[in-house]
Amino acid sequence: MNQELIKIEQEQKSIAEQVNALTIIDQSTYEEGASIKITLSSFRKKLNLFFDPMVSKVKASYDEVRGTRDKYLKPAKGLEDTVLAKLKGYERAMEKKAEDERRKAEAERQRKVDEENKRRKEDAEQKAKDEAEVFGVDEKEVEVEKVEEVKPEDVEVEQPLPTMNKVTGLGIRHTWKVEVVDKALLPMDYLLPDMVALNAMAREQKEKFNIPGAKAYKD
Repeated sequence: MNQELIKIEQEQKSIAEQVNALTIIDQSTYEEGASIKITLSSFRKKLNLFFDPMVSKVKASYDEVRGTRDKYLKPAKGLEDTVLAKLKGYERAMEKKAEDERRKAEAERQRKVDEENKRRKEDAEQKAKDEAEVFGVDEKEVEVEKVEEVKPEDVEVEQPLPTMNKVTGLGIRHTWKVEVVDKALLPMDYLLPDMVALNAMAREQKEKFNIPGAKAYKD
């Protein structure tokens, strides 16, 4: 094959020299160029005849190897996806459990706050009642002492322990999304106008369109 490649290289070099030296200025050189074109077409066919069998053989080997690879690779990928789905499911369940426990802890904190505030209020009312009895006056004439309310941050509750320790390097990706819970609190930069409704109003009202912060125009 090396000898055949050498012949091909020599032939290609010879044709290249002819092409580079070609300058078409008259009928004669035009016909010379046409002859070179025919020679190149024949040379290209010769290249295809020489290389196509080798390309086909290599392609067949490539397809065979790729097919064997895919025979094992696809099931392995499927198994990996199955494991990842189970891992994600467990992580989601543990995250939900952790969130539920955090909410329970906060509910317990609020219960203690309400309980302590109620006790303080009752103590203040009882104190006023006792003072009324001591001084022999009506309870309504004794001002109930104003008590300082307990705030949630003043009350400590046992925080839940982590529900799991995540393993890194698993390639698990989580998509964070947003749920609008109070549109009135969103900054103006994140409020998008309803262009469908506005354009419908503009088509209907035309020059009478009157919405603050917007104007109708003809496109």
